[in-house]
Amino acid sequence: MMMFITTHKHFKTIIMVATRSLDDKGWVLVGGSVLRLLRVVFLLSLWRMLLPESGEVSGMTRNAVLTYTLIAEVFAGQISVRTGLDGALWRGDIANRFLRPVGIYGQFIAEMFGSGLPNLILFSLPLFCLVPLLGVDPLPESAFAGVLFLCSLVLGISIGAAFDFFFACFMVLLVDH
Repeated sequence: MMMFITTHKHFKTIIMVATRSLDDKGWVLVGGSVLRLLRVVFLLSLWRMLLPESGEVSGMTRNAVLTYTLIAEVFAGQISVRTGLDGALWRGDIANRFLRPVGIYGQFIAEMFGSGLPNLILFSLPLFCLVPLLGVDPLPESAFAGVLFLCSLVLGISIGAAFDFFFACFMVLLVDH
């Protein structure tokens, strides 16, 4: 029962951070999404011009390169992990976070997911759904490859968060010495 209460608090934090980020920087989110869309269209057209339609270049077909380019842009927000721990340490907000009734690591992970949620919903999912109009197949080659991709995405996010926590701790060590 205690695990459910803690998880519920983390979900509330995710929703709170996601809606706060929409209030603070709605136009910035729209402008960033337009720039990301232009970047995807530019990269896809560039790869179409440079790579031959049939055959392989360095072991990859043109369709595979287009799919990798698309997936890299769709999941760019999730792959570049920023927990905000370093900023909280620098501003001194970390002291107030220890007074909250949830774990400190869970707070930062929930805030990380909450800050990436608007971008995921408002840019990545529509891009993923509309990309067949650009002539790219976003689906993996097999169901097994899709499962492996999801596993590697979760592991990549976990490792990124661990490195972010590690470097924040290293930052404290450097400031103290």
